[in-house]
Amino acid sequence: YGPGCSRRKAAIALACAVFISRPAAAAPLRLLVLGDSLAAGYQPDRLDDRKRGYAGLVLDAVQRTSPKTRLVNLSCSGETSVTFLDGTLCDYHAGSQLGAALAFLHAHGKHTRLITIDIGGNDARACISPTGVDLVCYEATLRRLGGNLAGILGQLRKAAPRTPIVVLNYADPYLAAWLTGTAGQEFARGSVEGIAQLNGVIAGVAGAFGAPLADVSAAYSTTDWTPVRSSPVLRMARRYVRVAVRGRCRARSGLSCLPSTPVASYDRGCVIRDALPGRKPT
Repeated sequence: YGPGCSRRKAAIALACAVFISRPAAAAPLRLLVLGDSLAAGYQPDRLDDRKRGYAGLVLDAVQRTSPKTRLVNLSCSGETSVTFLDGTLCDYHAGSQLGAALAFLHAHGKHTRLITIDIGGNDARACISPTGVDLVCYEATLRRLGGNLAGILGQLRKAAPRTPIVVLNYADPYLAAWLTGTAGQEFARGSVEGIAQLNGVIAGVAGAFGAPLADVSAAYSTTDWTPVRSSPVLRMARRYVRVAVRGRCRARSGLSCLPSTPVASYDRGCVIRDALPGRKPT
């Protein structure tokens, strides 16, 4: 979720959102991406690359129907919901990532086609150590995250009332502990419960604001412990979900949806997933 993350490959599930049709405008459309290292395209060998990762892939997808759409990626590796609000991690002219987003939307909100946001993973990370999870810290953190995320989405919605906002949840990066032996396997199983609680908070807040949820956790089969020949971690890295955007998305959005796109690696592509409420994972 931030600098120091060791994973080089990932598959991020994102949304074919319910785009709102509008008359053609002279100004180009924008895709606004907010969040932490996932949004920033962080990789250990090249640090942040905001034009790649899932942000660049969503841009490619949007440009199939709106070729002149521009990417505006304000994300910050290591960002928490707290620093998103107070700006104490990354430098922004407007003081914080939220301030920068609001300033952008005040200037370009009418021409912003989609907003994506992932935040909260680094909040939870502060309560996790190699020895386990500090439950008191974790419970307090989730309560704070719920309030902060509600404040963030509320201000984004107020600044851009007609722009769809897609919220991402998280896969479990701590499943890698499974490979370290019995103790690691116990820790990995416990981490899945913790990630489920984190994602529950995110889903609850997103639902309260009518924001579609991009279910990254389901795309990684995070809670599926069905035995396979390879380890759960390798399975997680290899099992990618293809796009599930067919008639329902087309009917609701009034726009053609995207063809399915297989994922080879984080560098080459991510899974774009239907985030419409009620759609079952595929």
